[in-house]
Order: sequence, then C-alpha cells, then structure tokens
Amino acid sequence: MKKHIPMLAFAFFACFFLTSGESRGAEKKQDIPPKTVEFFDVIDQGLIEATLEAQDSFGGKMVIKNKTDQPLQVYKPFAYAAVPVVGQAFGGGGSNRSSNRSSNRSSSSNRSSSSGSSGSNQSSGGGMGGMSGGMGGGMFNIPAERTIREKVKTVCLEHGKEDPNPRIKYEIKPIQSVSPKSEVALMCALVGTGKIDQKAGQAAVWHLGNDMSWEELSEKTFKPRVELPQRFSYFTPEQMRIAQKAAAEAEAYVKATENSKSTDSTSENESPDTSGSVSEATPL
Repeated sequence: MKKHIPMLAFAFFACFFLTSGESRGAEKKQDIPPKTVEFFDVIDQGLIEATLEAQDSFGGKMVIKNKTDQPLQVYKPFAYAAVPVVGQAFGGGGSNRSSNRSSNRSSSSNRSSSSGSSGSNQSSGGGMGGMSGGMGGGMFNIPAERTIREKVKTVCLEHGKEDPNPRIKYEIKPIQSVSPKSEVALMCALVGTGKIDQKAGQAAVWHLGNDMSWEELSEKTFKPRVELPQRFSYFTPEQMRIAQKAAAEAEAYVKATENSKSTDSTSENESPDTSGSVSEATPL
C-alpha cells in the first residue's frame, strides 16, 4: 500500500502544476493590452464578426464577436449598413409588413438605392458615434474570444422592399455598399446616436437616398393591422418639418465639405511663388 503513495503524490503535483499553469496563462491573456483597430478593417481581416439581430424597421441588436485570442479596442464606425445575407428569402409575416407600403405605392415603391442589396428584404442603416473615417470617434472594447451585444437604432435604406425581419440574418457593412451618398451616411449617424427623431430621419433618408419627394412622403400611409379598414399617416407634420430641415442641412454640410476638399487639393497642386526665395538671397 505504501508503494502507491509516491505515485499518487506525483500525480497530484503534476495536476496542480498544470492547473496553475493554465490559470496563470488565462490571467496573462487577460492582462494583454487591447489592440486598437478600425471596425471595418478587422471585419475584412476576419478578426471580428458583426451581424444585426433585427427587431423591426426601427432597430435591433448588433452582435460583435471577437474571433481572436487577444482583447480588441475598436473605433466605432461613423455609419454602417445592415445587409441581408444573400440567399435568404423573406420568411413569414409580421405586424410591420404593411407599415412600409404607402397608398401611392405605384409611383414610389420601386425607388431604391441603385447600389442596394439583392432580394426582397431591404437593408437598414445606422451609426455608432464614430467620427467620419473612424479616427477620433468613440471606441468600444471586446474581450478575447468574447461576444458583445448592443442595442441600435436604424432606418430603412431601400423604400419599397420588405421591412427588416427577425428571421433574416444581416451582415454589417460600410454604408457605401448600399448608398454612395454622404448625406445618407450623415442621417444614419444622427439616427444611430439619437440626435434626430427616428421617423424624421427615416423620411430624410428616403428623400436623399431613394429620390422620394416631400409630397410623396407626406402622403405615405400605413395600416397598424391588416384587418383594420382605416389607414394612418406614416409621418406627422412635425416629423416632416424636422426631416426637411435636416436634409437641407445635410446637403449643405456635404457640399461645403466637398468644396473645402477641392480647394485644399487645388492649393497643393499649384506651384509656389519662388520670387525672393532663399536661392536668390545674398549669401552670408
């Protein structure tokens, strides 16, 4: 019986040593300083996976999975699009299916972004508070090999297609993959950060991105329930007022920004005035 005691003691010591080593390794992994990265860069590299669990046309939960073995500090994107995965058909109904159909659908339902997603289910867009281009804006941390969820507000980007649906998987992509217009990106960012009424932002996005007139938007109606006979205005007069003001300001801001970039580019390309330069001065 005594001959087995050293063997048991050795086994216990080996188990304790391995367990302690794994514990120290886990602690060491958590002590690694987070790597600072750009949101869409690490998506393209396959380091994180970002999807949207749509609740309805007004938002849902963004799910971000860190697929690496080290913590990441990620710059929030200025704006993004949630695009339905190719090959997934719209499945079933929902109380919101009729909310995106207006009484004047024949004149406006086919107006959608020319670079939009395929399929009958439309993309949605939002923002997370990052500065344009990613640098300088807000950031969030994702622990190694962990998944985080964040509630987000969105707007629909392609009028006339079915509303975002919980049964559909959505991938997070740059807003430009659905709408190339900077004004649309700006409105999505304002909606996503709660700086504008969501319905007003929706009206502005459909006007800016889908070329819907203000008259068409003001006449848009919906049924809260299919069985009800009456229809209701989709936007209130106050929401339309805010939308028109916001759209005008977005267009003015984008135009001013583009003019500023053009002026800076012209200045850099012009040859400098060399009269009275150092080469012509009297040497010391």
